[in-house]
Amino acid sequence: ASFATRQVALTDDQIFLYDACCRWWSDLFALGIFTAKDRTASRYWSSHLRFFKSLCISFKVAPTVELIKQSLEQGKSVVIGLTSTGE
Repeated sequence: ASFATRQVALTDDQIFLYDACCRWWSDLFALGIFTAKDRTASRYWSSHLRFFKSLCISFKVAPTVELIKQSLEQGKSVVIGLTSTGE
């Protein structure tokens, strides 16, 4: 048995989507409605973190499926480990 971590190159569409999401989140913050006083800033940053974490994980799905298919065709068993910090 072996373990491997793979780095996935982003497609042009994924880069475009990521950049668009960055602009949207920046524009949202620029509205000036998030303050430390009422904890909205904390909610903004925690939502921001969860969103980008999920977005980046979603970019890995298609390459992972391809790797799994290749491994199964070679008669290998596949185990996928999903971990989270519980956020």
